[in-house]
Amino acid sequence: MARRKAELRQLLPVPVEHVTRPKDAPSPPGEQAVVEATEAIQARGEAPPPLVRDEGRGNYTLIVGDLALEAARRLGWGEIDCIVVDGDCDAELRVIQGMQKNEADPWDLADALHGLKSRYGWTQAQLGGAIGRTRDFVANTLALKQIVPEVRKFIFRHERGDDLTVRHLRYVARSPRPEQMRLARRILDHTPTTKELEREQRHGVGRVPRTNLIRTRPLRRAGSASFPRTPKDWRRYHRQLMTDLRRVERQEALEQRRAQALLAEAKQRAKQVRIEAGTKRKELNRELRIVKRQILRLGS
Repeated sequence: MARRKAELRQLLPVPVEHVTRPKDAPSPPGEQAVVEATEAIQARGEAPPPLVRDEGRGNYTLIVGDLALEAARRLGWGEIDCIVVDGDCDAELRVIQGMQKNEADPWDLADALHGLKSRYGWTQAQLGGAIGRTRDFVANTLALKQIVPEVRKFIFRHERGDDLTVRHLRYVARSPRPEQMRLARRILDHTPTTKELEREQRHGVGRVPRTNLIRTRPLRRAGSASFPRTPKDWRRYHRQLMTDLRRVERQEALEQRRAQALLAEAKQRAKQVRIEAGTKRKELNRELRIVKRQILRLGS
């Protein structure tokens, strides 16, 4: 069968009757979902390509794309364009199948997606299309590969490591390598929400203070190529120093206002926590008194 020109080298027209679902696949999609998919595909005139594994002799096993395949059958199509992968990536495809059943470990999924991307040269958008997920999902999952091995091992061995979501792990992955262990410990110890992590990364809360917060141009050292030599050079250097001095003053004021805003936010949060803790404490103590009276009454 001739290979069709397409953006994906693995995109080939495959006879619909030659594609079968694996025995351990999740339940087929519901009737309503199939009807809606069929109507959408009929309106577009094309279907999103299913991901299939080449089993040889013209037979294929479906990995992703139940709705597209069933819609093609109902529309009476003889062929459907599929993303065909060979049997050398069975391990990765097993993980993708597990993802369809919500059983994939995020680390295994990151390794599997990285393996497919490297093997076939897919972009993140193409990989998302192949597995039936968005490009953002692929990018966030692949980001886990940026977590250094010792941090990955620490999370894996921690008793609460399995509780972390991909979104939590993404913040670890996208932090500078020296900060990954600190952030991993913080998330495992306190489990902040992703919104709190987002706010912390935006404002730098909880990080080791950076140096060079206030930037100026390098001074011109004697002997360097930029060292002033003529009166005009010295006047230009004087203007540069005056400009940088004013820049230092502006940046200092800006950083001070930013620090004060963060301090005010922290104080407000601390006040809110105290109020909420006091309310919860009263409720619990009141309930404890009721329980104690009940225990004494039943004991007597």
